[in-house]
Amino acid sequence: KSPDSTASALISGIWASGITLNEALEYLLDDTGKTRIFQNQPEAEAFLLCHGFTSEDLEHFYFVEVPENEE
Repeated sequence: KSPDSTASALISGIWASGITLNEALEYLLDDTGKTRIFQNQPEAEAFLLCHGFTSEDLEHFYFVEVPENEE
């Protein structure tokens, strides 16, 4: 579920409504309502763990590399 744990920028998503049959992912948002960008997967995981998710929950998240022009 992770493209490259050393990627320069990642977004973290989970299946919409937690249902894998949904084709779309829902992404974490920052305080301004824009998609939250992380520098790497460990940073994203630490953020999720600090915000109430468990290690088991992380197995359901996708970490998607972001092209530089989308940062």
